[in-house]
Amino acid sequence: MSRRKEEKEVYCLCRRAYDPNEFMIECDVCKEWFHGSCVGIEEHQAVDIESYHCPNCQPEHGPLTLKRRRNWHRHDYTESNDDRKAVQTGTSVFVSKLKKAHFYSADEVVVRLHGSDVTVDFFEQHGFNTPLLVEHKEGLGLKVPPPTFTIADVERCVGPLREIDVIDVSRQGDLHMKMMEWTEYYTSKPRRKVLNVISLEFSDTELNKLVTPPTVVREMDWIEAHWPKDLPDDLQHLKNGDILTVAKLPALAAEDVCIKIVAEGEERKTAIAQLVDLSRDYVFALEFISQTGVPKLMTIVELSQLSSEPDVQMLTSLLEAFQELMQHNVVSWEALTENFVKKLINFIDRSNQPEYFQASIVSMCLEILQSIIGNSPKFYKLVSGEISIAAVVPFLDKQDTNVKCSTLAFINAMISKADAKEKVIRNVHQLGKAMRDSILSKFPSGAVPRDIAQELYIYQCHLMNQYESRMNQKFVAGDAHMEEDLHHLPARAFQDEYVNKSNIALTKVLCQIFRVGEPPIERAHEFIPVVVIHDEPLKEIFCVTIQLLFKTWREMRASVLDLEKVMVVVTKQILTVLQFGTVLSSTDTLKLKLFEVTYKKIVEVEENNQLLDESVLKSKPVQELSEAIRPEIIEVKQERLRHLVEGATFPKIGRRGRDQLFCCRLSPNYKMLHFGDITGEQVPPLEALDKKIPVSEMKLEVGAACPHADKKRAGGNQNIFSIFYDENEHLDFVAPNETVFNIWVDGFSVLVNRKMTSKSAEEDIEMLLNMDLKIQLLDLDNILIPTHPPTIPPEPSNYVFL
Repeated sequence: MSRRKEEKEVYCLCRRAYDPNEFMIECDVCKEWFHGSCVGIEEHQAVDIESYHCPNCQPEHGPLTLKRRRNWHRHDYTESNDDRKAVQTGTSVFVSKLKKAHFYSADEVVVRLHGSDVTVDFFEQHGFNTPLLVEHKEGLGLKVPPPTFTIADVERCVGPLREIDVIDVSRQGDLHMKMMEWTEYYTSKPRRKVLNVISLEFSDTELNKLVTPPTVVREMDWIEAHWPKDLPDDLQHLKNGDILTVAKLPALAAEDVCIKIVAEGEERKTAIAQLVDLSRDYVFALEFISQTGVPKLMTIVELSQLSSEPDVQMLTSLLEAFQELMQHNVVSWEALTENFVKKLINFIDRSNQPEYFQASIVSMCLEILQSIIGNSPKFYKLVSGEISIAAVVPFLDKQDTNVKCSTLAFINAMISKADAKEKVIRNVHQLGKAMRDSILSKFPSGAVPRDIAQELYIYQCHLMNQYESRMNQKFVAGDAHMEEDLHHLPARAFQDEYVNKSNIALTKVLCQIFRVGEPPIERAHEFIPVVVIHDEPLKEIFCVTIQLLFKTWREMRASVLDLEKVMVVVTKQILTVLQFGTVLSSTDTLKLKLFEVTYKKIVEVEENNQLLDESVLKSKPVQELSEAIRPEIIEVKQERLRHLVEGATFPKIGRRGRDQLFCCRLSPNYKMLHFGDITGEQVPPLEALDKKIPVSEMKLEVGAACPHADKKRAGGNQNIFSIFYDENEHLDFVAPNETVFNIWVDGFSVLVNRKMTSKSAEEDIEMLLNMDLKIQLLDLDNILIPTHPPTIPPEPSNYVFL
């Protein structure tokens, strides 16, 4: 099965597919659609925007522009033809008319009853067509909390993380808030918005003990009338929506498979096919391994022959099951047999002949050999002595995506393990051509499959890390060889006494940008084609960027003493262009993009990042408004929790290759964290994740405190965190990049009542704060803000507004 599913049209900076449940906004310049959460705009803010400019268009067209008020009788105070439209509820005009309106008295429409008269018989005879008023609860069978019960008591009973439905009264728009956020709003003075709670479900909380519905409600309630009262003891914990499955005990299943895989005929083929799925379960794997299952698999592989298609399918399943079992880290890779490793090498050697090539066999053999290289010093010497990198490069030209990815992973493992990485890379001169002709030319720009993109990124890191020794080497004055190297690159185009300093400064910047000397980040996908197609990419990029440096120097009219300032601008120019990623397929394209980002554009971007004039922001009234708004900016927390509800996939620690992922999703009510192993990269439905953790039992750890901080699969990645639950149980995460790390750690921090500490959360809060300030100061353009509030005028003699 292909590991890549059918492509869908993607949007936004995050390049995700359309989700009808997520708010998006269209750029009025490029007509591209963006997720509000990605560009920092909430849905309720969109109605105030006249013209939206996305982050890509802002450098040229400036920031968004906002609408101005046109009326006072509509919630959308900027809509066209408003003079022909009716007055809306809640507007100032509506309130004025409401004060002058005539209403029937309560005695004319309300039916007054004693509590004991409100019965099922009453509703059967009279229906429920008029309002009923029961002035005292006696006789109703109703139980409610005492009058001293406060909003804080409600939060204590239902929990601070309980989600509630809220209406923004002024806009008649729906919102979702957590109970602790509603309490904060309810107790704040003054309230900036008028919000109304629609309902609060508390049947499964402590508040349920303090409330009893009226007798008539309980008599007509379907749940009270029909839900079974007595469930079997072993089913008491079940809830509506839980999925039950029947399965054989792992010990019996392992025993059964061990017998059948050494049998003959169809029974053997069926058992081997089942073994692939069963091996993913840790408990089954322990039982199977304890019954000498792994040696049996190696023996079968050693005796395998590829004489027919069924033989190929069976061997593929055997190798896949073997890899799954080994990923549980129960059996040492040093425990393999030499004949088994040699058999895998033999399969690879024979596969270079077209008549013997089988994509599934080559892919699995390379994956297992890659694991052997990384985990077995004993057999690494055997593999590296029998298979060279040059021998597997032709596999990159095969059509099968899995073969391409496994080949790249094998090459990266060989380079990573080699003592002289720089020498290994230089000896394989055809690698750059293979990357260009066999991979990048086969996929449209930006459409490289995720696993291949990750391996290309790792290879890119290896290419850049070959400069680590030279980067750390100190310059020795008078060393002829070093001085020659220093002048070598720019000598063709530049002759200046300050060239040496600029060379050194630019080299340092490039080393920092490309993280020379640092290990690859797990699942980063940040490869750049112009880097991977050259054997010495830093030299190629230096030759282009040194031209940019002197061009920018001239544009800034800088002196020889302004090198540091020039390098700051050049760094921003390079980082801006590198955002194009896979578009940078050649040095000519890189140069063209770099030269488009002029010093003037960098200055314009910096200016446009300031949403409000500094003098306005520092004024006392705006500062007070800012402090009043900040506690109510709950969108950042909600946005983080929405990401957790949508879920994401993470690599299993210690695993590599296909299907070695697990998915994690937060339940919509924020009460349970669901997770489970998956076979693809698509996030499955919530009910498909068979394991869950109560949020109330979670404890968050980040960085060095995580159990997997020192494991090899973390690969030096700092984006790690863990969730502890049920005493010593823990769920370990390796985030693919810093953005995902910040979102999930912030989200878990909200769940466990900790402050969001990421820089991105602070930036998002500041951005929303500035956005809200700009909306509230909408009509104050070019108006001087006084230091003292104006005098309040007297009440009007009437409320007739013409």
